[in-house]
Amino acid sequence: MRFIAIPLLFLIIVLFFRTTDRQTVELEQKPEFRTSATFLYQTFRTDRTVADKKYRDKVIQVSGQITRIEQDDSGQVALILQGDPSRLSGVECLVHRSQIPDLRQLQSGQRVIVKGYGAGKKVHVRLRGCLLVHAPPASTVETSASRLSAVRVTLRPGQNVIRRILT
Repeated sequence: MRFIAIPLLFLIIVLFFRTTDRQTVELEQKPEFRTSATFLYQTFRTDRTVADKKYRDKVIQVSGQITRIEQDDSGQVALILQGDPSRLSGVECLVHRSQIPDLRQLQSGQRVIVKGYGAGKKVHVRLRGCLLVHAPPASTVETSASRLSAVRVTLRPGQNVIRRILT
């Protein structure tokens, strides 16, 4: 009985430390992959096994639009980026506790860049040990959204011309 309990205890400890956010990406650490949340989500949706082999435990830098920020009972905070507009699932970035003050200034709909370790897919594609790389100020997001209504696309034969309407 004793010979079984010791290896089992060791295995539980190893799994605990592997699944917590103690391993965090460093800000200066270069990502192995740079992608959008939409592309990453679609890659896992197309072939989960191939995507898991490609991205698991690799540093991934993901850009995307925030759908929500969640916190569970243990205090773990997750930033959810939109993966597929027609579904509720996306890319779940398990953020390191040091990033919580920065997350309080983020809003749903805001575009961000996050870097973390690939951790497979359950409901969402998961990144762990994430750091916020870039988030424009909320006022910039509002300004950009208001400018979108002031852009008209005019198509002419053989070319695309974008005209900006000055107000």
